[in-house]
Amino acid sequence: LGGVGKTTLAQHVCTFERTENYFKHIMWIQVNQIFSVHGIYRQMLGAALGEPCHEFSNLDTLQMKLEAALRGKRFLLVLDDVWTGKDVNDEYKLDQLCSPLKAGDTGSKVLVTTRFADAAKYLGCHSPMQIPDLNEMDFYNLFMHYALRA
Repeated sequence: LGGVGKTTLAQHVCTFERTENYFKHIMWIQVNQIFSVHGIYRQMLGAALGEPCHEFSNLDTLQMKLEAALRGKRFLLVLDDVWTGKDVNDEYKLDQLCSPLKAGDTGSKVLVTTRFADAAKYLGCHSPMQIPDLNEMDFYNLFMHYALRA
């Protein structure tokens, strides 16, 4: 379900002081409905280098640069808002996506947010957490608290 706080929770994980001190790179990738390994590599490399990555258009070059940027470093990769679809279910594309991640140091992590349980399963998530939906009364109370706070 959308809008229950998955992205907000992941953002808090990324900005938690112990997280920032533990990982050399924190890479936030907005995936959405189009699962493009090329696009994800570009965003990851840009996050790892700290600047946009426009000059590399070849997937193999992006993969090599990404492996070099991650080699021996502990990283947190957040894949936010992953949708299901043929690309997420494509084993070859998932192998491509995961290949440069193997260069990272022990303790590197991948955090996936998705509204679809099968997307998490296809990505090989080991410990999925489901955020429960708010019931109508809890939603109303939360809304009224923040809406009337000003």
